[in-house]
Amino acid sequence: MARPGGLWTIPRTDNVVMKGGLMDLLDWVGTLLRRWWLTVPLLVLSLSGVGAVAAVTPWTYEAQASGVLLASPFQAKQAGGNPWLVFDSSLTVTAEVVGREMMDERTAAELKARGLTAAYQVGVAPDSTGPVLMIEVTGSDPKVVKATLDALITIVPERLTKLQAQESVAPRAQIKMNVISASPKAALVSTDKVRLCVMVLFVGLVLTVAVPLFAEVLSERRRAARGVGPAKRGKGKPGPKGAMAGEPRDGTKAKGKPRKAGSEPPGRRTERTAERATGHGSDRAPEPAPDRTADRSAERAQREDELDPMGLTRPDLQIPHDIPLRKGKPKASTGNTASASSASNGATPPASQRPTQSEPDA
Repeated sequence: MARPGGLWTIPRTDNVVMKGGLMDLLDWVGTLLRRWWLTVPLLVLSLSGVGAVAAVTPWTYEAQASGVLLASPFQAKQAGGNPWLVFDSSLTVTAEVVGREMMDERTAAELKARGLTAAYQVGVAPDSTGPVLMIEVTGSDPKVVKATLDALITIVPERLTKLQAQESVAPRAQIKMNVISASPKAALVSTDKVRLCVMVLFVGLVLTVAVPLFAEVLSERRRAARGVGPAKRGKGKPGPKGAMAGEPRDGTKAKGKPRKAGSEPPGRRTERTAERATGHGSDRAPEPAPDRTADRSAERAQREDELDPMGLTRPDLQIPHDIPLRKGKPKASTGNTASASSASNGATPPASQRPTQSEPDA
């Protein structure tokens, strides 16, 4: 949009978009309030579902521990007896083998027989490239989770020693395991339960909003099918003869003042007012329509000349029928009657009404 300063600006449509979104939201709220007998039970059902999920789903507790495999004293002798200076690929392979041994079904059955029913996982730590074993235990009972972790911390070194003893490895050449860290107690993990409750609440709210709106749409369609709504207005039996469009079929006139010819409907005037308010319309006044009267007169005259080149049908070229002939006696006309009546009254008739004297015959 141009301004006197020569700057070009783009009209803002933020207010229009915000008003449209607000109107849609208010329409939705109005529909939900009208269909309260559907909205309220669905909302109560959603909240009840969230409460039921929260009550049925137990809380989750988790405990972790980590250990590292160290080289044997015989191998550490090359580094001055310090096993922390010797980390080769064989230690990482050994840690992976021990983790697979601990995940065996026989080990899980042994733990269940001792009353340790918590789920666990033993394997190489995913965030480490060295021989680090990660032990994770999860369950719904914090005491069982902690007892399972303590049992695994004891069983893992024993299984490592057993695997090496089966191969008759000397004690000085066996790999050992040191525990690096362990959880003192099971920690509460609320992520899973909260996520499940949020999902149930979201589904319930969607149904609470969607079902009343869908019922409103079906109701509108039924009213339109019965002819109550605007879809069937004006259809059906024709009205009385001569009835205008939009008038009732009984012949009575519709209430309200008739719209003048050439005027815009109220909806169009509202749109133009909104356009001027929001800046969509043009700031310049509409240009007046050109006067085509002279052009139309010229076209009409040209058409008449083409149809009647002799000018016989033109009124300005026709001979009046009341003009008397130049030879013979004049015929009686309304002018003579008028002059006679004027003479009888003693008044002098005007020149236009005086009788014309015929010339003598030659």
